[in-house]
Amino acid sequence: MRQKISTSVVTGLIATGLNFTPVLADNHTVTTESGAVQGRSENGVNSWFNVPYGHSERYEAPTTPVAWQGTRDATVPGQGDIQLDSSKSTVNAPVTKGFENDLTLDIYRSKTTHKKLPVLVYIHGGNNQSGLSTELSGASFVKRHNAIFVSINYRLGGLGFNPLPALKTGTKAENSGNFALLDMHQSFKWLHDNISQFGGDPDNITAAGFSAGGRDVMAMLISPIFKNDFKQAIVFSGGMTTSSPEDAQQIFSQKLAPLVVDDGIKPDVATAKKWLLSSDAEVAAYLNNLSAERITAQLGGDAGIRMAGFPHLYRDGYVLPKQGFNTEKYLNVPVLMTTGSQEFSLFGLSDPYFKSAFSDGKLTGKSTIAKEFRFVNKYGGELYQYFNVQRSAEKMTKHRTAPTYALHLDFGADKNAIDQTSQMKLLRSFHGVFVPLLDTDNTNYKTYVGKTYQSTGAKKLANTFQNSIYRFMTTSHPSQAKSDWLPFTGEAKNIRVLSATDKRVEQKLIHANQSGPSIIKQMHQDKTLTSEQKDKLIHDVLNGRWFSAPLTKW
Repeated sequence: MRQKISTSVVTGLIATGLNFTPVLADNHTVTTESGAVQGRSENGVNSWFNVPYGHSERYEAPTTPVAWQGTRDATVPGQGDIQLDSSKSTVNAPVTKGFENDLTLDIYRSKTTHKKLPVLVYIHGGNNQSGLSTELSGASFVKRHNAIFVSINYRLGGLGFNPLPALKTGTKAENSGNFALLDMHQSFKWLHDNISQFGGDPDNITAAGFSAGGRDVMAMLISPIFKNDFKQAIVFSGGMTTSSPEDAQQIFSQKLAPLVVDDGIKPDVATAKKWLLSSDAEVAAYLNNLSAERITAQLGGDAGIRMAGFPHLYRDGYVLPKQGFNTEKYLNVPVLMTTGSQEFSLFGLSDPYFKSAFSDGKLTGKSTIAKEFRFVNKYGGELYQYFNVQRSAEKMTKHRTAPTYALHLDFGADKNAIDQTSQMKLLRSFHGVFVPLLDTDNTNYKTYVGKTYQSTGAKKLANTFQNSIYRFMTTSHPSQAKSDWLPFTGEAKNIRVLSATDKRVEQKLIHANQSGPSIIKQMHQDKTLTSEQKDKLIHDVLNGRWFSAPLTKW
């Protein structure tokens, strides 16, 4: 392993004799293996923010946190790992926020004296290039249910993943280039050692993630390093994606080559790329000494849900198998997979093809642009929904005996259930539709959804959805009556559908019958657009997405 000693390590190495005191209802100070943390209590919930779960140097595996003296203030959320600040960045002037190697987590629990509570560990989304642990608060969930909710920060972008050959001088784990996954693994190790001090059960941990975080959880299911890290897994809108290390090296070297030229190391991009693809120790030194801001600016701004500009989750043969999801060795834990029925809608609205029409209110009615949006929303949603749940479940169930449960959220199908003055009439069950159901105080989507989640039906749907999550955490089954929610199998592709009117929850069990080819066939048969219009939309809008592999046969 590369040996480096940082100032923080030197100043932080402290011998401590720790007296562990389990958390009580009115005790916000908890002693971890690295030191004491002072949390806060608010509205019946105890919380601790910005708690270190690991320590890392650049492009190395994380270790246990550096110990600290005294009591660490854990009352204020942290800034997360370094990433582009989308609110301030432009194409020619990127601005970053956060800190390099911010391996911290947030913990929420009900203000009770209960111990051995089930633990949900949430991995945020953001294409593994952006995002924060505060994406989703666990406060409303743990207040309603006797549970602990943990959300983590991890290394992002070109600091969380890097496949270049010159960095492969460490352990097998480090040589994988999957540093963000190593961070997540370290967070589980920390929780096994410390969560009991907060009243949690280290033997009942559920891994959960949304979007990129969901894809990370899917990757954990084929990674041997995560064996015994968690008891159940929940995947919110995350399908099966991995990258070839060799292909990723080509893209990383191409993106970083301009920096090499700017720094006067090589005269042109072609020569710089060739140098970056070598195993020269000087390349490793260069990458380790580049500012985090410059690396993030070059590798932190890929658009939307496209993987081409930032390949990650490498099939290295150690952290992830070389066969990727074609492996026959999956972790044999119960899995709950969820998706919205219109997963592409939010991405469609923000795509350059539709952005101005959306701003001008032209995506409804009978105009050509409105018809085009309905086309990509319908079929992009079906492809994305298929990718998130059915395709993954079909592949997994061949190699596992533990049950897989599937859920479609179809909220918004009833027009009376949504705020008709909001954009929810265009979005319906968008990518992230579950967030305000699980975190009922969440306002991330308020601009789009208006008052939709304030209806009686929406509140009942939130109760039903949360109850399913909690039951799965505690019993490994998402329903009180097991006959109401049968597992997805190769023979019976059972999917639970949850929706709501403005007054009540609606539930049903369906049998999946879609496939990539069947969706493509429907697209060809669709008469609302000409063949030329469909070709253009597939090329300009739908192609290159996580879910768009079936479109290669268009």
